[in-house]
Amino acid sequence: MFALDGLLVREAFALTSDEGAGIVEQIDGVVELDNNLYLVEAKFYSANLGVGDVAQHMVRVSRRSGIRGLFVVHPGFSAAAIESVKDELHRSVFVLATIEELVRVFESDAPLTDWLRNKARHAAIDRDPHRLYAGREGGR
Repeated sequence: MFALDGLLVREAFALTSDEGAGIVEQIDGVVELDNNLYLVEAKFYSANLGVGDVAQHMVRVSRRSGIRGLFVVHPGFSAAAIESVKDELHRSVFVLATIEELVRVFESDAPLTDWLRNKARHAAIDRDPHRLYAGREGGR
């Protein structure tokens, strides 16, 4: 989806241990926008994601200097998970989104670049990583 909108993308990949311990990290993807790299985590569960579900990805992001995090999930996030992400915004920008939100963005023909840029802006400035994107808002 991101490649269709001109964002630089790296598909899912795994990092392995040099000591032969096997896979040590699984990354669902990476997108780049405005010289910012976002590690992408995608989850499809039957219930909202909790604190433990988001913690592992926040650790992956925090271990990389200057990297941001993007969670794309179904069906959504628990209030506690959103609060735990807010608590980490002083370290890195994290964007929380649902598949349903992305579908609305596609249906509106709004560019994903605008969507991600505005979500990241609200996370960084307003400490609101989960603010729903309402179309073309706030200039660039």
